[in-house]
Amino acid sequence: RLMAARKMPDKGRAFRTHKGQPYELRDNTGGAIKTSFNKARDRAKLGSDVTPHVLRHTWATWFYSQPGEFGRLLDLGGWADAETANIYRKIAPDDLGDRLLKSGWDFRRGFQGGKGRANLRLAQ
Repeated sequence: RLMAARKMPDKGRAFRTHKGQPYELRDNTGGAIKTSFNKARDRAKLGSDVTPHVLRHTWATWFYSQPGEFGRLLDLGGWADAETANIYRKIAPDDLGDRLLKSGWDFRRGFQGGKGRANLRLAQ
């Protein structure tokens, strides 16, 4: 819901339907993005336990495991306070950051030069 509601400067909501319309926000239902997310998850052959909420926890844990910069985690995750960010950032093995790098995940760079988009990617 937070990401669906986030506004892009002069462009409205960041995420839109295939027709270019903003997703309708609904309380406690996942809104219109739920169907699209579930279809993508199913095509990727991921289990029904993979939800946007679970992915947010995973991202916070993986991101923090590499740069270890709590301020950047707070900023990039969009949390209003450190206590909430700590709930999403799980305790991870000390070598998680290195294991992610070996698998091609590099979270160390983040935002660059005010371009307004993250440079977080899966290396080829």
